[in-house]
Amino acid sequence: MNVDGRTIDDLPSFINALYVHHPDQVLKIDLLRGTQKLSVVLPVTVHHEKIEDLSDLPDLQQTLITQLGIFVTDIDAKLTPLLHGDDRDSGVVAIADAAGSNMVETGVQAGDVIRAINRTPLGSVSDLQAAVRNLKSGDPVVLQVERGGRLQYLAFEMD
Repeated sequence: MNVDGRTIDDLPSFINALYVHHPDQVLKIDLLRGTQKLSVVLPVTVHHEKIEDLSDLPDLQQTLITQLGIFVTDIDAKLTPLLHGDDRDSGVVAIADAAGSNMVETGVQAGDVIRAINRTPLGSVSDLQAAVRNLKSGDPVVLQVERGGRLQYLAFEMD
């Protein structure tokens, strides 16, 4: 599958392609259905231009990790087969950046699966919220993330 000429191998790559797509241009998706190659062109509409506009989404405040400036969601049975990796169902998926001028730069990208924070494994959004709640300004933080099927570590300091 290709989106705007980018090869898509997994859900995080697809999410990333959607987030980097320019909203003023049509979205081109090339895919293979059986042996037939299909190309779909979709118009793109921006529904929300500011974080404040997202307040109508259900459970939004429960998925925003304010201290890290990211929106996340739990990995469930529907997401597990779509994620690139070793079929683990632990961790949380970063779905969007809520960057602002006072946000800490974590290096987390949309589509990343956050597996652990400071060696503490994450099983849910509430686990991440609890861990972040205990952090103070100046505390060192290391996130174990899975990106493109590979584990990596993102280190930063809390502001």
